[in-house]
Amino acid sequence: MTGKRPALVFSALAALFYGAGLLFLPPASGAATALFAIAAGPVAALALWLAAHGFSPFGPAARLLAALWPPAALTAASTGMGAAHLAHLAALGLWPFVLAALAAGLALMPADAGRKPVPTLALFPLGAALAGCAGTVLALLAPALARLCLATPYHFVIFLTFCTVLVALSDAAATTLAPPRDRLIRALIALMPLLGFLGTVAGLIEALSNLPDLFAPQGADDGALTFVLHGLSTAFETTLIGLIGAALTGFLLTLLTDREAGSP
Repeated sequence: MTGKRPALVFSALAALFYGAGLLFLPPASGAATALFAIAAGPVAALALWLAAHGFSPFGPAARLLAALWPPAALTAASTGMGAAHLAHLAALGLWPFVLAALAAGLALMPADAGRKPVPTLALFPLGAALAGCAGTVLALLAPALARLCLATPYHFVIFLTFCTVLVALSDAAATTLAPPRDRLIRALIALMPLLGFLGTVAGLIEALSNLPDLFAPQGADDGALTFVLHGLSTAFETTLIGLIGAALTGFLLTLLTDREAGSP
């Protein structure tokens, strides 16, 4: 399905899921209400793209907004991810994001896409949709793994990049791996370890900034040790996630390029 109609259907489903979540999941109501503005963002971006579709001066900017808003919204929603947020995620709180991201991705697809590669801009909202689906499944089936992937915005941005690369690799496997798409995939794979190192630096800064409170002459602050350990865990975990994600996707890319090289 491509074009405007399925995009509008998915946008309507996003609103329906959000309303059902408020009605049938009272424990998640507080978190869902707080996230309403973010959840409405992808739908607003999609509506903007549809409205500007016939006006060439605004079309490119609106298409870019529709593509980048879902990843930005999902990243913002993961800020300070903790037990309460993971419980909200397990209660299907991210499904409005998933459906709205699908809507934005489909709106960016040409009507005659057929077996052609997915447009580059559409990869990002579709990657955000996959990240939302995978995050929800992990929160339901493997909470410890979900915490590892979603603990902080640094964790989640790496996870989001990993999911976007998976979408691009799946699309290339179903069609052809053109040189521009190959360069994009390699750039995203190289970005994951760099994002991991960024999380490492941020975690170490958090840990070091709380050391004075831990060794204060007037007595250690009981909460300072918690912040130090949280910073160290962020530092080590983000590096681990970035390296694992880059290794897995790099291996898949190698298999794909070998298949392309061996195809007649």
